[in-house]
Amino acid sequence: MNLETGVRLPPHPSSFISAETPAFRRGEEVQGDVFDLAQACGGVAIIGTNTVTNHAGLAVMGRGAAKQATSRYPELPAQFGSWLSRFPISIREQRGTVHRQAIAVRQYTFLTPERYRILAFMVKYGWWENADILIIDQQASILQDCCQRHPDVMFFLTRVGCGNGHLAWRDVRAVLANRITVPNLRLVAPNDA
Repeated sequence: MNLETGVRLPPHPSSFISAETPAFRRGEEVQGDVFDLAQACGGVAIIGTNTVTNHAGLAVMGRGAAKQATSRYPELPAQFGSWLSRFPISIREQRGTVHRQAIAVRQYTFLTPERYRILAFMVKYGWWENADILIIDQQASILQDCCQRHPDVMFFLTRVGCGNGHLAWRDVRAVLANRITVPNLRLVAPNDA
């Protein structure tokens, strides 16, 4: 079912899903282009993002799968930027450390209109920062809930936080495997992996 419109999607191909344990718990990854995989079965591509907009209100999506998404869908930075402006990130100081609060309390992150089928998975706040494993852990919990609420939708998650985020895939994968236990999510390895 589409998360925004409530439209029921066609069933996903059996080659992408199993009723057994979740794919990434078994070490299985699908290799390919995340957008093509999602489009092939009416699924959702999940890409790593940050929370920064530029002076024009466009989301900064300049690297990795986010950049690929903007190449395919040039209007995506404006739509995502508009969403970010409606749900700003609050930052508060506590005991000398900065704690950024808003990510975990959002029920879901940004989902594009039907024709895009892209879900934003926050990995850091600023595009210049390294990805934060704690943010990824929070987002993984949100994604787990999203996948459970929409068992008829196949979700395809890229190696979030590992490109421009500079995290090791083994570390990110361990966090994801600890949080996500649903059968309708596949991890996507890039073609050059």
